[in-house]
Parts: sequence; structure tokens; C-alpha cells
Amino acid sequence: MSKQDLPSSEIPSERPIDAQLASQLLESLDANEETEASEEPSHAARALVRDAIRERATDIHLDPESRGLRVRMRIDGVMRDAALLVPKNGYRLINQLKSLAGIDPVAQVAADEARFPFRDGDVDLDLRLAVIPCLHGQKLSVRVLDPRQIIYGLHELGLSDHNLDRIRYWFMSLGGMFVVAGPVGSGKTTTLYSLLHALKLQSCSVSTLEDPVEYSVDGINQVQIDEQHGLTFPEGIRALARHNPDVILVGELRDSATARAAYGAAALGRTILTTMHARDAAGTVTSLRY
Repeated sequence: MSKQDLPSSEIPSERPIDAQLASQLLESLDANEETEASEEPSHAARALVRDAIRERATDIHLDPESRGLRVRMRIDGVMRDAALLVPKNGYRLINQLKSLAGIDPVAQVAADEARFPFRDGDVDLDLRLAVIPCLHGQKLSVRVLDPRQIIYGLHELGLSDHNLDRIRYWFMSLGGMFVVAGPVGSGKTTTLYSLLHALKLQSCSVSTLEDPVEYSVDGINQVQIDEQHGLTFPEGIRALARHNPDVILVGELRDSATARAAYGAAALGRTILTTMHARDAAGTVTSLRY
């Protein structure tokens, strides 16, 4: 039965909010409403990031609404509502996060992004922030890059024994393209980095093209895409091919030009690892056709 078929009394009027996901944030706001007078002006933002780390969230989303600001986290690929803040606390939280990222807290009139480090105990994390103006205010998202969440062993990916054996067989005769497809937050990057760690232990040359480079891996040549200076995915693939690597990781097949360059490199004997956004295997084939 679809949502349209449900009686009106059974259609939820509001998505459920799990305040435990943002417990430190809410406690921080309750403990000190006058954030500006605090010894640590960014205490609410830091509390929210710690909440996300504790829940192993990959993304934090602050979505402006007419009533205030909705705080959401992506956990295991699923978006979950963590809090609904009144406008005053919402604006304060956004400004604190922008200040941590080195972005001017003044209201945005254009999209902006930045990366900044965050220390959680004895672990250094990398956070990627993006902000864009919306109808009811500023929409902000933070990608949490936690090295502790990178799975190094293929056996830890949750694959069945049959599929794990197929990947191991592929490793014995590298070639062609290995495409990891799935929706946002499904583990595409985790899978690729697990493959990278396995490949670097073999006698082969491995290079990557990423936008951005999310995790540093010793023993692998990682290239950051820089479109402003002409280093696009297609140009990067062609440039790396001249260095004769065995394996090239292309962060994402975003367009037909990138796909054609990747196909060309694979046809010349390079092994290509890449990702695509798709809901299922059939959707992957359809996207590749276009």
C-alpha cells in the first residue's frame, strides 16, 4: 500500500525526532544560552560534531525551515532527524560551524565550502563543510571524515563468502573496470579504500584521482582534481595514463567525458576503480549507457 492509499489518520504529520542523537548539542544549548559570552564560543558546534562522531554519522545536515533549523544526521546511509532548533539557536549553530571552517559568519548570498580539522580525543578528523542560501535561511552540511571508520580488510566489508571469493579471483588477474555503485551513504568510498589498501600490498603502481581527496593512504599516488587550473577527471586520467600505472582510481564517474576517458584507459590495459550514484545494478547499466 502506498502513502497515497493510507487513511489520513495513518499518515505521519511529522518525521520522528531522536533527540538522543544530538544529546550533547542540546545539553550545551541548555547549559549556556548566551554562547557569545562562553569561554569557548564554538561549544555548541563542537558538541554537535561529537554527537555525530559518537553515532558514527557520515554527514550532518542543518536544514532551515519556517519554524527554525532541523538538525539531521546520516547514519548507515539513512537520514535521521536529531533536533528542531528555534531560529536563534539555529543561526548561532550555523555561525559557529562557519567560524570553525574559517568562513565569514555573515549570511551567505552564494554557495561556499571549506575543510577544517577536528580533534576527537587522540584522533584527528577532517570535516568538509558546505553552505548554500535557501528560502528560509542558510542550509549547511558537514561531511565527517573519520579515519577510524575506514575498513582496511576486504573481509570486514560484510560481503558474502561467494562475493568475497569473486573479488579475490579478480585480484589475481587485474583488468577492466571495477565499478562500485549505490546511493548516497551506502559505503562506496569505504569499499574503494578497502580495495586500495589491498592493492598497495601487491606489486603494482596505484594512483588516484579524487575530488576531494578524502583520506590519505601511504604508498599510493593521490591526485586532487583542480578544475580551475584545467585538471579535470578526463584530463587527469589521460595525464596519469602517461605514467603507466597498473591501477587508476577515479573518484566518481560524473559525466560522459569522464566515463569515455576511463573506458579508454581500461581498453589500454589499465585497471580502473570508480564509483557511481545509482539505486541498484540495473540503474548502473542505464547510467553507463548515457
